[in-house]
Amino acid sequence: HRLIIATEGYAANQMFLPQLDRGCLSAPFALVASAPLENIGEILPNRRPVADTNRANPLWMMADPAGRLLVSLLPPRRRDLDAAAVGRLAERRIRRLFPDVSELPWEHYWEGAIALDPFGIPRFIEVADGVVAMGGYNGQGILPGFLAGRELARSLDGAGDVAIPFQRPSKAKPVRQTSWAFRNLLFPIARRIG
Repeated sequence: HRLIIATEGYAANQMFLPQLDRGCLSAPFALVASAPLENIGEILPNRRPVADTNRANPLWMMADPAGRLLVSLLPPRRRDLDAAAVGRLAERRIRRLFPDVSELPWEHYWEGAIALDPFGIPRFIEVADGVVAMGGYNGQGILPGFLAGRELARSLDGAGDVAIPFQRPSKAKPVRQTSWAFRNLLFPIARRIG
């Protein structure tokens, strides 16, 4: 039997195996989704995802199969905003890339966490005998997570040519107050210069 932990960046790491916190920093991130849009192809030609990789204030956009615009961004400073208010914040950034985008109908908003780690590539972490954690996506977890999961399954089936390295947990432990610093110091500064 093997135990696979795929909760990088979330508090579950602290509950199950605290040593996983040593290798990454958990940072808050947000996602806002529009209502289905008939003109999604005008905003995202051929429905191709778009990334504004401004390191201080990143933004990613993609379309789902129903034609909703999904935008991930730094969470707003105010904690009481609804989807429409957060969507308007996202629209300001979107118009920097696509000036002709008009006001959009925003329906859903939620926050989560991304894990930032020093390696920047997917990796498998041998936490203990029979216990493997996967991570290293640095906020880009959908496709890399899928591919890493496939490689981990191949490894568990005995494949010897797995493309992702197995490592031991790193020894560097991030400062405990870093999440507070991200939300209250670094992200507000990033919003002003981004």
